[in-house]
Amino acid sequence: MSNFWTKIFGKNRQKTEVVDQPQQNISDDHRHSCRYFIQYKFIPDMVDMVSKGDLTINVLFDVERWKNFVTSKMKEDFIFEWDELLCRGIKVDDDHVIVLYIFPKPRQVPEAAFAAAVVNTSNHNAQYYTLEYSFDNQWVLGGMNADQHLNFGCLPNPGIDSFIDWVVARAKMF
Repeated sequence: MSNFWTKIFGKNRQKTEVVDQPQQNISDDHRHSCRYFIQYKFIPDMVDMVSKGDLTINVLFDVERWKNFVTSKMKEDFIFEWDELLCRGIKVDDDHVIVLYIFPKPRQVPEAAFAAAVVNTSNHNAQYYTLEYSFDNQWVLGGMNADQHLNFGCLPNPGIDSFIDWVVARAKMF
């Protein structure tokens, strides 16, 4: 587990003192970069390590542990609406589980409204998918792997049920 944290953050960094800042003094760009880190770096790296067998699926559910770790390791103040992040498990069938994330409401492109880690429990293969806010009020089905950000096109009906249905269909493909 410590290798995972080292992979993401490098060697242990000195914790900087967190200064209470009024929410209005935090720039939108800073909020966006923190959200982007969680949605497109932190969670996808965990999913990749689950797929490789380096972590168990349980880490994908442990949001409180993420919060404690991330806020203690970042050099700069890390701003994320942890209380607005919801996580739940959905059993697809005997071989597939979805770890569903409901993020704070997206403010900028390409922040995600939802994400799902799909884990094949028999072989530990895991994939990460997102529903991303895009230009012209479009919602893009995306994904992340170790090498790239993927685009699967737009979801015409961008609700949580439509996203889950799409993810379930993808789960049965691997």
